[in-house]
Amino acid sequence: DDDQVHLVRQLSGVSPRLGVIWIGTVPRGAAEFFDAIFSMNRGRIEVSTHVQLGAAVAAEPETSRATIEAEADFLALIPAFANVHNDTLRLMAFTAQRRRFAPGDTLIREGEKSVEVYVILDGNVEVSLGSERRIVATLGSGAFLGEVAAIARLPHTATVTATQGVTALSFSRDVFLDLTQRDHGLSRALLRNMASRVASLATEISAAQERRS
Repeated sequence: DDDQVHLVRQLSGVSPRLGVIWIGTVPRGAAEFFDAIFSMNRGRIEVSTHVQLGAAVAAEPETSRATIEAEADFLALIPAFANVHNDTLRLMAFTAQRRRFAPGDTLIREGEKSVEVYVILDGNVEVSLGSERRIVATLGSGAFLGEVAAIARLPHTATVTATQGVTALSFSRDVFLDLTQRDHGLSRALLRNMASRVASLATEISAAQERRS
């Protein structure tokens, strides 16, 4: 390990612009030289910084094949995913990152761009508009969030805030797009969900115009 640590130190000192990919176990005492550390944890790819590495190693893994199957079964119960193939749902559960949000945490912020799509497993969130944070919807388990902005690469049109402890599955934009290309049922579900969002937005705009008149 001492030799490996010395090697990493030497490489990091060659040039600040030099990129190094280290394949294998990170030597003890060398984690600080890596910007990110990728590890496979029971079928899930996890990303941590050197600060998080110690805690990640010490923590008991949450994910397992049973967890992935349970999450796939949960996704199958969501109406938007009714026609999505079971294999795709398992792949979604496999590739997703489980995220937890405390009450008051912001999942999505209006005006900002994002590359993540969320499916809420449990807990509730509020959807609000404008600087006055006018609440337009309350969503719970099974809600599908952020897909329009992530896929269209546009700023979010609303802010989404956890009103209680929330657990959600998070998908990166690229992974989610790849999944929609693999399964036409998922791509159709996405289109239906986007159409519903557009209709809701049109209703909200119409109501706002009536209030002003």
